[in-house]
Amino acid sequence: MPKLDKYGLPDDSKEPWLQTVGVSTLSGYAFGSIIGSLHASWSDVPVVLRDRPWPALQRTGQIMNSWGLTFAAVGASYAAATVWV
Repeated sequence: MPKLDKYGLPDDSKEPWLQTVGVSTLSGYAFGSIIGSLHASWSDVPVVLRDRPWPALQRTGQIMNSWGLTFAAVGASYAAATVWV
C-alpha cells in the first residue's frame, strides 16, 4: 500500500527538500539575470557612462544581479512553501 499524504493522495515526491529549493533558487536567479539584462539593455544609459564601456558593464552586472536575487528569493520562497506545507 503506498504512503498517503494529508489529503489521502499517494505521496510520490521522492526529491529531497534541499534539492527542490536549490533548483528553484538557481533557476529563479538565471531567469532574473536574463530579465535584468533585458532591462539594462532597454533602459537609457546615463550620459556619464555613454562612452566608457567598463562602468556601463558594471552597471549592467549590478542590474542583472539585483533582478537575479529578486527572482531567486521568489523561487526559493515558493519552493519552500510548497515543500513544507
